Amino acid sequence: MDGLDLRLPVSRARFEDLVGDLLPEGVMCINEALAEIELVPASIDLVLLSGGVTSMPRVQNIIQHMFPQSRILQAPGKPEEVVALGATWQAFHLSNQHPDTEIGEEFPVLPESVGILNAEGGFIPVLTKGCFLPASADLEIACTQPSEAEGTSVAYQIQVCEGEELKTPLGVIILRQSKSQAGTDSEEKAVLHFSLGLTSGLEVTAHFASPSASADESQPKEKIHIHHS
Repeated sequence: MDGLDLRLPVSRARFEDLVGDLLPEGVMCINEALAEIELVPASIDLVLLSGGVTSMPRVQNIIQHMFPQSRILQAPGKPEEVVALGATWQAFHLSNQHPDTEIGEEFPVLPESVGILNAEGGFIPVLTKGCFLPASADLEIACTQPSEAEGTSVAYQIQVCEGEELKTPLGVIILRQSKSQAGTDSEEKAVLHFSLGLTSGLEVTAHFASPSASADESQPKEKIHIHHS
């Protein structure tokens, strides 16, 4: 302030002493939340730590003690910004997507599952119906039946669809590979990445998972846009 840079070092022990009275309140909130949804700590598989306070070793130890059978994960990126980021997404949703939505209503969700068709025409969901938006997911598949073979290359066609029942076609991704690579004994695999934003539509990328694929062949990319409400 006014060109003055003030720094006040505080030891971990001193800081934990200052906030010590607040930690039991946090434990009480967790217990109340579990009681409200009629669950016990042993029924929780995964605990995601978010918020700046969760970077404190003492808080992490408390959570680990409360959920000894659960997997404990720290929120990616900057945990101290998670709450603010969530509030920002909610504000964006309310102001741009559904201006008549009341505060407290749920985030936008995917109305129909989005996925691919397997060789038998069955639907394999990647982004499932009802998942919160924005959303993303990966899927690894086996490339067993080339759709075409011309010259020195073969092509694998992947049909992207929407809806487990209607299977509405959204687009096709084609991965190409040299015949010499496709002729190996090992089964070729491809990795698909689905990403769906609030307004940007659906983007699907695909690449071969095997190290034999060249750099050019590992980056085929196609964007498919769908409308969702």
